[in-house]
Amino acid sequence: MRSLSCPRQIAAVVPLVFASSLVLAGDPVSQRSAGVAGISPAEIENDWLLQSTVRHAEPLHSRHGKQVSPEEDAAGACDGIKDGKWGFHTDAENRPWWQVDLGQRCDLDHALIFNRCDSVADRASRLTVLVSDDGKDFRQVYQHDGSVFYGHNDGKPLRASLGTAGRFVRIQLPAKNYLHLDEVEIFTDGGNENVALGKPARQSSNSTSAWFRVPSGVTLFFQALDADGMAVQTMRSAVYLQPGESLTCIGCHEQRDEAPPRSDPIAVHREPSKITPGPQGSWPLDYASLVQPVLERQCVGCHQPAAEGADFDLTAEKSYTTLADYGDPSLRTHVTTRYRQGRSLVGASAARANPLWKFLEAGHYDVTLSRDDHARLITWMDTYGQRQGHFSDRQADELRDLRRRMTAMLTE
Repeated sequence: MRSLSCPRQIAAVVPLVFASSLVLAGDPVSQRSAGVAGISPAEIENDWLLQSTVRHAEPLHSRHGKQVSPEEDAAGACDGIKDGKWGFHTDAENRPWWQVDLGQRCDLDHALIFNRCDSVADRASRLTVLVSDDGKDFRQVYQHDGSVFYGHNDGKPLRASLGTAGRFVRIQLPAKNYLHLDEVEIFTDGGNENVALGKPARQSSNSTSAWFRVPSGVTLFFQALDADGMAVQTMRSAVYLQPGESLTCIGCHEQRDEAPPRSDPIAVHREPSKITPGPQGSWPLDYASLVQPVLERQCVGCHQPAAEGADFDLTAEKSYTTLADYGDPSLRTHVTTRYRQGRSLVGASAARANPLWKFLEAGHYDVTLSRDDHARLITWMDTYGQRQGHFSDRQADELRDLRRRMTAMLTE
């Protein structure tokens, strides 16, 4: 998770691998000298500085408890509660599954499968049902036809014919996806009792969630990151917390106009994660400290006046404009286009879409970027090519002071 804090006039600013990085950034790549809607940078800075009075709150007290196990989460599909939400939720993985142990071998007739009743109900449209005597060797007895089904909201759960004997019943998806269902009921041949109710269940994984502390009095934006630290999705609306306030959200993969499910997020049953700050030069964000050192080590030898690559000048005086305007779409064009669209698209982050990044990935002579080099360039691109994250030296000092006071929340 990358958390981006900025002065409040910035609208075109951007959002779990769970190695979190915190980046404090400001003015977008367009480098506007005037504020938005007639508000000057000086007024914005004064407003930002006034927030310092609420940044001294004590950290929230953590909830103590143990990590929710796959068995505990899986029990939500055979607890008798049907409400159209999800009773369990796996992570995104190849062929995720859920299963129940009926306790003894039974002559099985059919299963009634209640799906979650929202915009992602189609994830279960290709589910399979498997049966086993020992919980190890499973045989498939049902394959759904791809049609979307619900259950709670229309009274029409999926009826899957079983027609075999077994002790374990497993529901599985045939490809990579999330598996999440509301309730699963199992009926024996000639019986009208749900034999799965209250029985022990398991699943292939738990869905991941995040829990961490953030400073109060700071405007926050969030990005979901992949394993390489590159943004996958951006949360475009601001988050602003008061001292002691707690906030939860529906989740990155859900519809924003829906309410959170009835159960606590898995992460709140452990200590809050600490935030890992971004690379040097990202707090406060400063292009000259974040990006230019990479260029000095890797690029300037060739890309400077009178050198072989002089047309692509990456010296300190020219590099910002050179990189911001490189390619089609350039980073500058990407920022203004996304700003006007008013929404973020999955996988269409600034770094991922930037021709410069694609060029570097393809290989450029003997240039080998280190992990830190990658982090610096990706952070700069995905935070929309900021030149610096402050309007004055005083505000930069405030950001450094904020970092010092946040030490207990950080991994450093």
